[in-house]
This record gives sequence, structure tokens and C-alpha cells, in this order.
Amino acid sequence: MKRICMIWAALALMALLAGCGTGFANDPGSAASPDPAASGADASAVPSLSLGADEISFTGRDSDAGYDEASATLVALSGVDGMITGSSAALSDGLLSISAEGAYILRGDFSGSVVVEAPDDAKIQLVLDGVSIAAPSGPALLIRAADKVFLTLAEGSENSLSDSAAYAVSGDDENVDAALFSRADLTINGAGTLTIAGNYKHGVVSKDDLVVTGGSIRIKSVSTALSGKDCVKISGGTFVLEAGAAGIKSENEEEGLGYVYICGGSFTINAGGKGIMGYAALEIAGGDFGIVSADDALHTNGSFTLLDGTLALASDDDGIHADGDVAISGGTLTIRESYEGIEGANIAVSGGNIRLVSRDDGLNAAGGADASGFGGGFGGGFGGDRFAGAGDYSIVISGGYLYVDASGDGLDSNGSLTVSGGVTLVSGPVNDGNGAIDYMAGGSVTGGVVVAAGSSGMAEGFVEEGSAQCSLLVSGLSASGGTRVTLADAAGNVVVSFVPAKDYASLVVSAPALVQGETYTLYMGGDLAGAGTDANGYAASGTLSGGTAFASIELDALATRYGSGGFGGSGGFPGGNPGGGNQGGGFPGGGGRPGN
Repeated sequence: MKRICMIWAALALMALLAGCGTGFANDPGSAASPDPAASGADASAVPSLSLGADEISFTGRDSDAGYDEASATLVALSGVDGMITGSSAALSDGLLSISAEGAYILRGDFSGSVVVEAPDDAKIQLVLDGVSIAAPSGPALLIRAADKVFLTLAEGSENSLSDSAAYAVSGDDENVDAALFSRADLTINGAGTLTIAGNYKHGVVSKDDLVVTGGSIRIKSVSTALSGKDCVKISGGTFVLEAGAAGIKSENEEEGLGYVYICGGSFTINAGGKGIMGYAALEIAGGDFGIVSADDALHTNGSFTLLDGTLALASDDDGIHADGDVAISGGTLTIRESYEGIEGANIAVSGGNIRLVSRDDGLNAAGGADASGFGGGFGGGFGGDRFAGAGDYSIVISGGYLYVDASGDGLDSNGSLTVSGGVTLVSGPVNDGNGAIDYMAGGSVTGGVVVAAGSSGMAEGFVEEGSAQCSLLVSGLSASGGTRVTLADAAGNVVVSFVPAKDYASLVVSAPALVQGETYTLYMGGDLAGAGTDANGYAASGTLSGGTAFASIELDALATRYGSGGFGGSGGFPGGNPGGGNQGGGFPGGGGRPGN
């Protein structure tokens, strides 16, 4: 978001707050005074974890849901009792205890708790084969000790776990707070169904690793649905998660831990907090996601990576937020509702298909921890870290397809903006306090297609420094949303055509077909035929009929400006508008054209 036009309002607000108490010191919904260290302004405070082969691997047994019923211990449950066939299991008055390595098959209905307490080197397989466990005063399944537990959902089986709304636990179990709680590594696999009711707090908690490779899992929880303290790794399964807090999270702040890696599965998440949260890193390499969240849909204090997958996100806060870097190289990402679409210190888009809608900035490269600030800002204004100054931040677009519908800045970098490939379309703000493109340390284009429409008050185009491809900034337009805009060469060939969703008064265009010294005509309205126009009205060819010529413009510089209005390039208050008003040389970084 533009800071220039709001700085005096910000200073006035800070003076006001300094002179009086807010009365919300203990209100978790109010924003605290920003502290550079606490806000993440110190880059060293951002966790740095690159997920390698060790972090994203799955063992053969993680995916192996097989078991030998003949050698397993069979437990047939009924009420608070049941029958055990085999060894290392004991049943007494609503408590099933398992104490040694081996496979255990659980069937029937049980009013009680299952507790696993085995040697630290024991690997245990619990097969749920048509079992319902409802605990009257604690967790349904508690794994106190083991090396690793494999929870296998027998093929075709339907199973359920539910805990009580209040726990009667003591001693070492006082921190137990989930229907399925494990102090050991936990893997869930198989081809059955598991329904979990986390009536006390959480659905599933592993204090070590949580791995899921299969099964159909439905969780409704007061707080978090799925939590693996050290990491969460998912390669398959179907998930329907309704959580009062996070849908999926890993939060260990120790070095090398606290990450989420997902490479497969189907996810429907409705979260009262964050959709998916990985403290140190969040990486998605596959899967289908539908996430609705009150907080960020995807969040990490470290780095976010999207390699593949199909994601549909709707958030009351950010669609994607990383205190560190964001890298998107593949997949299909749709953010249909957000405060800011994608936010990170450095945002790199090298592939994929992205479509996003935001109430504030579409892409925002800025430092600092996530903070909505004053409940999301005054009408999109004073949100968290919205006044961070220029720094070592960047937006780099080298490939892919990006469509941004933003009410704030479309592409907003508190550092540099670089485009070298792909297709970038922006339907930007209608208010003059924002721009379709906004940067603080230079904006350059060397390749790709950019068409960005927005208001004219703070309009910026690309500059010549660092650029190797022609660009054009046109101000002084007055067009309604849904009005096609087309740039054609002297022979009438369409270079680019686009239909912005909102009213617009400025336009930025850059494409490989633009040639310095040539003249191009900008048309407003009309219909485009004979072209592969996409869902956003974009095309790079075709025949235009019925349009009105707005202007013929010679590209007399690598970065050409035409019309009146806007601030032009970066670097504070540039000198004057072309064709009148201020003295100071017009728009920096490129040729100017007289105003209309």
C-alpha cells in the first residue's frame, strides 16, 4: 500500500495514541505497539529451514497398511468391557492398556480410553476395524510411550474417536488435550474412515512427528484439528476438518523442526484460525485444497513453497502469509477472498496458474511478522506492518500466469519489482491512494506480458534502469469495469487485450512484441474475435471491432509515459506531471507525453 499519501495521517494517529490510553491492553483482538524485534523486522528472527530429502521422505511402513490378523492381538470391545485374544493388552473398567510391540486389532463399541505405554523402542500397529471409542473423562486414545505408533484404518471400516468436554487427568497427563494424543511419532494409514470429535480441545496431537498416508479422516474440534509438534507430513488421504482454531499445524521452534509438508490428499478445511500453519516452513507439492479460514489460509513464520496442487482459498486475513520467502513454481492457486492475497519478504513466481482477489494488496513483499492490526486496518489502511519502509524485499515474476484483482495495490514491493516472464494481469484499485503497481526500490521488466489497470493518482510504470523490454504507462483514462482495453500496432495487429474487472484510469503494458520507436494505438471497448480470450478477457491476438481509439502513442523510450496523473517511477515524489503543473521534468525513468 502506498505510504506517501498516508504518512501525515499515520503520524497524527501515533501522536494521538501516545497521549491517551486505548483501554484494550488485555484484549487479544487489539494490536500492540509495534516492536521491531517482535514484529520480525530483524531478519534473524525469521526461521530458516529448507526442506530436503530427509524432511520430506516417507518410510515404506508409513504407507504399508497391511497386517497379519492371525498373529495380531484381537480386542473385541463392548461397553466398558470386552474380550482380548492375544498378549500384551489388558482391559479393566473402561481402560484398555497396551504395553508391548506388536499389532492390535480393535473392534466394537467402547465407553472408555485406550492407553499405549510401551518401551521407547517399541513399534506398535493399532488397527481400527469398525471400532467406536467414546471416552467419558479424558482422551479416547492416549499414547504415553513408544517409538512409533501406526494407526491403520482397515479397508472399508468406519471408526470413531471422541473425548470428553472436560478431562479428569493428573500428573504427567495434565497436558493431554486431544481426542487422539501421542507422545510418540504417529502415522495414520489405511483405506478406512476415521471420525474424530475433539470436544475438549484438539482432534489429533502428536508431540513428535505426525504422518498421514491414507484414509478418510473427518475431524470436528474445539481448537486445532491436526497437530504434529515436530512436523506434519501428508502424502494421501481425504480430510474434512472443522476446527475452532487451526486446521493443520506444526509449531516446534527448535532448529530444523516445526514444518508442514503435503504432497497429496484431498482437504476441506473450515478453520476459526489459520487453515494450515508451519512454524519454520510450509511446502505443498500436491493435493486438492478447499480452505475457508478466519486467519491466514496458509501461514508460516519461515518460508512457503508451492510446487504443485490445486488450491482454493478464502480468508478473512491473508491468503498466503510468510514472514520469510514465498516461492510458487507450479499448481493452480485461487484466492477468492483475502485481506492481502500473498505476503512475504520476497515473492518469486516462476510458474503455476494464480488468480486472487484481495481487499488490500494483491502481492505484498514486505518485512515483519503477520499482523492484521486494528482488526484488519481502517478500511484497508493501518494494518499490520503496513508502514514498513524500503528494504531488501522483492517481487520477482519469471513465469506462470498471474491474475490479481486488488482493492489496494496490485503488486506492492517494499523493495524491488522485476518481471522477466509469464503473464501478469492486474485489475487494481479505484482509489487514488493505491496503484496497480507499487515499488520502492525500482521496477524493471525484461520479458513476459504485463497488463495492469488501476487508478491514476499513484500510478507507476516500469523504469528504464534494469529493463530490457519496452513498457508503456498511460494515465488519464476513464473507463468502467468490464470495458475492454486493447493495444494494437500500426498494422492493426493486437498486441494485448484485457478486460479489467473494476473502473480504471491508468494502464501499464509491457510485452515482447513492443518495439521502441514504433507507434501503437490504444482502443477502449469493442469486441475481440478470432482469439483465444481467457476467462479474464486476456488475449495476445485477434481482431478488434467496435472499439474507440483513445490515442496513438509512439514508444520513444524504453519506458514511455503518456497522459496526465500518477507519480511515475519510484524514489519518493517524482517531479511533476507531464504537460503541466509542477516543474521537475515529468515522469522519471522514461519518455513523457503531453497531457490531453
